[in-house]
Amino acid sequence: MVGGVKKQCWMLAVLTIAGLAGCKDKEEPFLPLPELCPRLAEDICAARALCCEPAPDASACVQAERAQCEPAQNAFAGEEGLYDSPLAARWLSTQRDALDACDPPLPLGRFFKGARSDGADCERDTQCRSGRCDVETQTCASFEAVALCPAP
Repeated sequence: MVGGVKKQCWMLAVLTIAGLAGCKDKEEPFLPLPELCPRLAEDICAARALCCEPAPDASACVQAERAQCEPAQNAFAGEEGLYDSPLAARWLSTQRDALDACDPPLPLGRFFKGARSDGADCERDTQCRSGRCDVETQTCASFEAVALCPAP
């Protein structure tokens, strides 16, 4: 047993020196912007497969979710300096927990730093966490959750 422990420690040392090993809990999560919508779509559709009756066609679901997400992602990405990969990765984890409970997905604005809270002044949707700027009041409107499972 001792020889096995020495061998494991040696392998860990080699991997660490090579930069291939690390403590997962100390690494900063990272989600590149081009991966945001594909991951969201896959997670939402996986949750629908488990939570919704009837379960949607996986391929069609992912395609539809990406088609809905990508224009909004591109609009948010156009707001200078809003995308933060570690923040997005943390929100993705939060959303996965919500989806595991069959709760609705979060608004896309949650994945961008600096997006304004409900009631804050705004000029356009991409300035708000909810993704909605009320044109009449020029304030960020509350997020209206869309049910995870579409109505039959």
